[in-house]
Formats: sequence, structure tokens, C-alpha cells
Amino acid sequence: MVIQKRTILDKSRGSLQVVHRFLGWFPLWQRTFRLDHFDAVVIERRETYHPSRPHSGSESYDMVYRVGLRRKKGRFLWVRGDSFTNGQPYLRVEEFAHRLSCDSGLEIIEIDVE
Repeated sequence: MVIQKRTILDKSRGSLQVVHRFLGWFPLWQRTFRLDHFDAVVIERRETYHPSRPHSGSESYDMVYRVGLRRKKGRFLWVRGDSFTNGQPYLRVEEFAHRLSCDSGLEIIEIDVE
């Protein structure tokens, strides 16, 4: 990837820093957020179907998950995304969200998107 995103949580300062780097080396954009601006760790789940599949009731679908933080004003700051085919378990997503929750002190909520 040409532009890489890195998110750094600093528990001692109560901050979250998002850095975008060109070729993983040259910083392009950086922003720091205070953890007290967020009220929850969010796991967003979305089922996606392929046009080649006949209908949404098919057993063949992809699950797309995003993990992020919900700002108190309602907007999200997405930290990580994963996708799984045919509903494979999403243990990695749960583990990451749990670690983020423990480090930030925020509760986890799950959202299903249609």
C-alpha cells in the first residue's frame, strides 16, 4: 500500500494518534484525539452479497467488520477493518476490540448495518 494508516493509543496521556504515511515512512497527515472525546468501542458488522449470487438468502456471503471509537457527538473514528467469507468466525475482531476497550476504558457495542 502506498499510504499506510497507523493508530497509536497512549494510555498514560489519554490520547489516540492517527498517522498516515507515504510508503510507510514519510508522514502525510497526523491527528491526535483525546480519549475523553469518545464514549464507546464499536464493532460494525455488515453482510455483503456478490452480484453473481442469486439472492441474499444464499449461504455464500462476506461479512465485513470495522472496529473503531464512537465520538460523543455520534461520529466514528474507524481504527481497523476485516472481512470474512461465508460467515467465518471473527475472533480476531473481537480480540482487537476487547484489547482496545481495556486500553481505553470504554465499553464495547456492536452495530449491524443493513
